[in-house]
Amino acid sequence: MNFGGISYFYRHMTDIKSKALDHLGKAFALKKSYAEAAEIWETRIALAKTHLDRAYLFHEIALCYLNMLKLDMAKYYALQALDEALKINDTIWAMNARIMLGQIESRLLARGITVCWLMN
Repeated sequence: MNFGGISYFYRHMTDIKSKALDHLGKAFALKKSYAEAAEIWETRIALAKTHLDRAYLFHEIALCYLNMLKLDMAKYYALQALDEALKINDTIWAMNARIMLGQIESRLLARGITVCWLMN
């Protein structure tokens, strides 16, 4: 199968880089190297073309910060994921973001800190 050689590669370089960064982020997350995974996915945000792609990335980054117990950063990215999901009326990713916000809230409550994200 011929993909057109170099010209094909250059036309699809952004997609190839995006896919590679996604796989790299997943590999770091599977190794529980959450800081590295979050860093990789944060660089990938600039390559995201759709609200759905950004919702997914923000969710994955929020999950990394949640696993590192960096709850303020986890909340920030979970709210970003929710915002992106709501822009396209994606109920699944909106639900995922709300579930994560609930997990963050429960951990903050365990520390005696309350967050008022439910009002938005």
